[in-house]
Amino acid sequence: MFQLRKLNSLLVIIIILIIISHALLAGLCLAELINYTPNINVTGQVVLSFVIVHIIISLYLFIKDKINQRKIRVYPQINKDTAVQAISGIFIIIFIAAHVLSYIYLPAYIPNFSWQITHLIIDTLFFITLFIHLQISIPRLLVSFGFLVEKNDYDNCMKVVRIILIIIFTLLFLTELFYYIL
Repeated sequence: MFQLRKLNSLLVIIIILIIISHALLAGLCLAELINYTPNINVTGQVVLSFVIVHIIISLYLFIKDKINQRKIRVYPQINKDTAVQAISGIFIIIFIAAHVLSYIYLPAYIPNFSWQITHLIIDTLFFITLFIHLQISIPRLLVSFGFLVEKNDYDNCMKVVRIILIIIFTLLFLTELFYYIL
């Protein structure tokens, strides 16, 4: 039987892998360990395509759940996290657009514009929003696939994911900070 939630969870895995690839390439380029490569743009475009499909499926499931008043009894924290996840998802869309615009359009169309500081601010807000979204999405993904079955598994997974994401996003922020400011 076709399960849209599992498909959406698979999309999240694909999105996470492509984001890691995109961030790694961009970070290595900003750290001047590799030269610029068009793969940075390609991975960004590919991840955006998957994100759009993920947004459509997530909105459909969110509306369907609201109509059916779906309740998750085993994991009460998930109900609260759904609202946070939806709000952070909306802000991710805004910051993705701002991220692309700050790279492509601001430097090209606004001469002498301090796009480095603007881009650093946009990316920092994007990282924070993505951090909030992923720290909820990853444990929910594991619930969808049946990996978190015990009562405290969800909360414990959230803690581990939070630590891993803090490390990753701190490295991303520092890479951009050193590139744009120092």
